[in-house]
Amino acid sequence: MNEAYKNDGLTPLFTDADLELFRNGKDPYGHPNINWYETVFKKFAQQANTNVDISEEQRR
Repeated sequence: MNEAYKNDGLTPLFTDADLELFRNGKDPYGHPNINWYETVFKKFAQQANTNVDISEEQRR
């Protein structure tokens, strides 16, 4: 993010102190170091497949 902001001539979003807190993990609530891709997309997930057939009986 900081590099993209600098390339656009904007002020970086995170300070050097923020980046250090992300790196060292001393503030896990304010500066979490989470790989969201691995967290959201697990290797295994529960899965269900259900088929339902509904038919109406014709009256004479």
